[in-house]
Amino acid sequence: MKPSVSQEESLMDLFVHHHQLYNWALRDRIETYRDSNYGLNFHEQCKINTLWRNNRKAHGIFNANAQSEQVTLKRVALAFDGFFRRLKKGDKKAGFPRFKPFQRFKGWGYKAHGDGWKLNLKEKKHGAVYLADVGIVKIRGKARNTGGKPKTAEINRKNGEWFISVSMEYDTIERNCGTKAVGLDWGVSHYFSTIDQDGNFEQVENPRYLRNSKERLTSLQRDLALA
Repeated sequence: MKPSVSQEESLMDLFVHHHQLYNWALRDRIETYRDSNYGLNFHEQCKINTLWRNNRKAHGIFNANAQSEQVTLKRVALAFDGFFRRLKKGDKKAGFPRFKPFQRFKGWGYKAHGDGWKLNLKEKKHGAVYLADVGIVKIRGKARNTGGKPKTAEINRKNGEWFISVSMEYDTIERNCGTKAVGLDWGVSHYFSTIDQDGNFEQVENPRYLRNSKERLTSLQRDLALA
């Protein structure tokens, strides 16, 4: 993304907000379990966060897009889910979720197009993305309108630059020819091997361009040495 100076400041405000939200959610889970031996889940933290949002709003304190905050809370939930899953499997290094230092925090996300963000791709031109609390930000690179529908977005900061990653949804594409599936495996002794759904197996010989051209290369090298 290519934000303006003022947009850069707004993006950084969001970055700081989500970084603090992530660490708050992590601390809240740890302290709740320590004090009451009860583990908060994702939905409970969303309800708590809604109360905090209302309180912040009443006092004129900044709130980010509600759906994007849920994405950040979900990441904390997934971190704990992964920890307990590894613990159940008996992994020696289960990896208890850690607080993220500012330098290691990557960014935040949006889970529904049109809620906090909206993508605008143009044919043969760089596009733009609208971000709540930031405005319309120019994007550049390989972003092109591929015909899909934008679904989710990730905003990341790396080496002082801002990036957006968008997942797209496509309608099911019907095949206009053939009905069979074929598996293909690239090889070394053979160029590749195929097997279809009926079990028919075929190997294509390696053309071995270097070996077949060896005599020709030897002759050319000899001529070059005598030149």
